[in-house]
Amino acid sequence: MLNIELGQYAIEIQQYKYLYEQELTAFKSETCKINSPYQMCRLIHQIRYKESCLHVKLLRRHHHQLLSTQKNIDVYPEIIIDVTKIH
Repeated sequence: MLNIELGQYAIEIQQYKYLYEQELTAFKSETCKINSPYQMCRLIHQIRYKESCLHVKLLRRHHHQLLSTQKNIDVYPEIIIDVTKIH
């Protein structure tokens, strides 16, 4: 079971590395085209926006994983009657 999960994580890591390389190549080509400070500011703004979206997505995934691993405990009310006080 653990070997399967490790294998899945290794595949995910490879996919993320591939996506990272693609994004890095696209970023390098975009920065070579920049001629003005306005374009640079715009690019930085777009990067920060994408970064914040990714951060939210990762937080949601982490929160979802935490919730799915927590064990639910059923709670039932228990009625207690003090017989000594009943006349």
